[in-house]
Amino acid sequence: MKGFVAEILSGIALTVFFVLSLSTVNSKIISEDIEKDFRMSVADSVSTQTVTSQVEVSTNVATAEKTKQATEGNSYFAPKSKRNPFLSPQEYEKIRIMEEQRLAQEELIKRMGTNDPVVKREDPTKKYKLQGIVGKYAIINGEMIGEGENYKKEIILEKVYSNYVIIKYKGKQYRLILK
Repeated sequence: MKGFVAEILSGIALTVFFVLSLSTVNSKIISEDIEKDFRMSVADSVSTQTVTSQVEVSTNVATAEKTKQATEGNSYFAPKSKRNPFLSPQEYEKIRIMEEQRLAQEELIKRMGTNDPVVKREDPTKKYKLQGIVGKYAIINGEMIGEGENYKKEIILEKVYSNYVIIKYKGKQYRLILK
């Protein structure tokens, strides 16, 4: 039995020696890794400082460019086209047609010489006032006119009624009401 105990003791001693030697080797490897990590972190911090200063310079340049573009009214975002991605091709076609119509209307307005998109029509009811009615005669702007007569070569008194008259102005009939 002494031999058996001696073998167990020698096995334990061998195991302890092996564990201790492994831990020594492992600690050397760990210390080498720590030293390598330290050297890398120092190098990283130096390169990080360099990169940081380069980033700050490029950021300052980019900020200056953005400020310049903002003062000019341009956006720093410059897409390749001005197409709205939310509009379909059919909607773009409708927009194109409406734009063509608008340009044609503007051209027509320029040719006519007015600034109002709707062609101005004279309204004789604003220019001529019915001031009174006497039988088949009407008093328009202080002058008495009979049915069928002309007034200032512009209007014709068509018909006289009890509280209004019908006049013809540039081929169209209008009603002047007594107020």
